[in-house]
Amino acid sequence: MSGLNGIIVAVDSANPNNLTINIDSSGFSAWSAGGEIQNLDADVIPAVAQVRTYMGAGTLTRVMGFSARSKKFNLLDVGQKTHLGYIDFLTDVTSAGEVSCNVYVDYNDSEPVNNTDDEFFNNVFSTEVELFDAPSQSKCWHRFYCGVDAQFFEYDLSLTERQLFTPAITNSEVLVDSIIIWSDSAGRLIN
Repeated sequence: MSGLNGIIVAVDSANPNNLTINIDSSGFSAWSAGGEIQNLDADVIPAVAQVRTYMGAGTLTRVMGFSARSKKFNLLDVGQKTHLGYIDFLTDVTSAGEVSCNVYVDYNDSEPVNNTDDEFFNNVFSTEVELFDAPSQSKCWHRFYCGVDAQFFEYDLSLTERQLFTPAITNSEVLVDSIIIWSDSAGRLIN
């Protein structure tokens, strides 16, 4: 299926004999035989990726990631823990952009609390037009849910390795204009 050559896509599901990708292949020619797949999230295994001679005339693009970490937020002045309900991000609208947002609590700066496979409390928000927004607007609010109670919390905006290897995402420039943090007191400071 030569129409898939050179395309970088995320695999939705895989088992030893099949894999599913989220791409419309209806216009591609039928698969005949052979082919190879390279996993960009893992180290390249020489047996999977064939070594070829570079013939020249190629184009290299430098892709740079970023990391923007907030300060630690709290309600210590009133002697309360903080409940983080959600964060609203106002961003420029892109065609395929997204940003990872990891939330860290208290003084655990290495393990985000939203590092789960939960469909509601997530760690990525899109910079595309939201479902009920006007399609022609240039900026859009994106709500990011991550309910947690803590003495302190902070968030880190960045691109994951998967996002860095997805041209549609890296070609979508990220610009965050405003952030609203929706939080409230969550009871005693120490349980």
